[in-house]
Amino acid sequence: MRIAKSIQTILCDDVRQETGRKISLMGIYSEDIIIKTVPYILPLMNLVLMLHNIQSDFKKLYITLYMPESKPSVFTFSPPSDIKIGDNCNIAIGITPFKIEHVGKAKFEIRLKEDEKPIATHAFEIKTNA
Repeated sequence: MRIAKSIQTILCDDVRQETGRKISLMGIYSEDIIIKTVPYILPLMNLVLMLHNIQSDFKKLYITLYMPESKPSVFTFSPPSDIKIGDNCNIAIGITPFKIEHVGKAKFEIRLKEDEKPIATHAFEIKTNA
């Protein structure tokens, strides 16, 4: 099922709601999360979904986080109730704390139902600068 004409994802430290339906994204990760050492805890991590021209109603989002050498974590999220067909919408999903146990490839997968294929994926890599 196609939920929107286009979907972009951004990973960042913080999302701030501004006036005029704007958001400010702080600490945007371009591709990698670089930390000093493992294990490591980031106080907050946000996955931002930017939906352009919404094409179908949806009641829930299922976000699966795959971290290196760890079992996947599944989060269920209910989007704002005032979203309408044709709207653009930014949805920020925060994980606090964001625990990092190992370096390696990681990703978020976003689904409309638990057993369907993802409507969007955000892949990244966790590295140390040591």
